[in-house]
Parts: sequence; C-alpha cells; structure tokens
Amino acid sequence: YVSYSESYRPPTILEAFFTGGPPADNVGVAYAPNEDLRSETATTYEIGTNVSLDDVLTGGDSLRLKASAFYREVEDYIVLGTIYTSDVSTRTYQSFVNLDGTTRMKGVELEGNYDTGGFWIGGTASFLDTEWPSKTQVFSNGTTTTSGDIIATAGSVPPRLKLTVDGGMRFFDDRLSLG
Repeated sequence: YVSYSESYRPPTILEAFFTGGPPADNVGVAYAPNEDLRSETATTYEIGTNVSLDDVLTGGDSLRLKASAFYREVEDYIVLGTIYTSDVSTRTYQSFVNLDGTTRMKGVELEGNYDTGGFWIGGTASFLDTEWPSKTQVFSNGTTTTSGDIIATAGSVPPRLKLTVDGGMRFFDDRLSLG
C-alpha cells in the first residue's frame, strides 16, 4: 500500500490552558497557559505491506505481519518548554510552545502477531529519526534546546526505538481474555 495524508491537530485543553505550580513558599518553576498556541499541521507519506497467513502451524491459527516506512513533516510542532524571562525577572516557567519551522520525522514500523485462538503473541518495533527545526538541537541524553529563550523538555522528544510486546490467553469459550 501507499498513502498520503494531511492532518491538523489543534492544541489540547491541557496544552493551551495548563497553569499552576507546586504548593510551597518558593514556587520555582511554575506552569503558565499559552492561549496563543498554534495548531500542528502535518503531511505524511507512507509505503508498506501487509501479510496475512492462516493455518500456519495448526488448523485455525493465523499470522499477521506488517512493515511500513514513513516520512512526515510537521509545522508548529507542540512541545513543553521552559521559558526564561531574564529581561523581566530571574523567574522561569514552563508552558506548551510551538517550535518555529518544520519538524521532519522518518521511520520504519514492523509488526507481527500470531494467534491460535487459545493464545496470542505479538509485538512491534518502531525506528524513528527526527530532524528538528534549525533553531533546535537534540543532545544524546534526549535533552532538547533551542537557540532562543525557550528550552524544550526531554518529554517532547519521541524515542528513536520503541518496542512493544503483547500476549495473552483466552478462557471459557473466549469469554475471558487475560493478556
């Protein structure tokens, strides 16, 4: 298969209006809302294949395999950033912000599932390479920073490798699944 898509993701309520801080005498870093947060827009190209096999090892079992490669360009990527306000005060705060420029992501996703009816096992592997806008750098420890007054936090950095495993068994004529 081959696909092309365009998407539009408005900021969530949390991203636009999150505010507050920890209760203490010295608040330190607090969270500020950002009502001016712009929506993300993305263009994605994907190519892949699906393989479906039945009765592989036993009668009634199934094997499903999927492999895909994609390329995505995101404008106004939303990250949680630390804002430094040294011109006004020495206080810093965190807020969701848009990265200026285009964030490019390319990757490969592999998925496999085997199901006998009585049990199943499956897993995925995702390999992601992210190219940040020119004002952004990603360091080896996952820290992201910009050349301006905003430093994006590591929580905004998607992992380069993500692995998942899923498995389970079915009981009582498929009325109970434990996985």
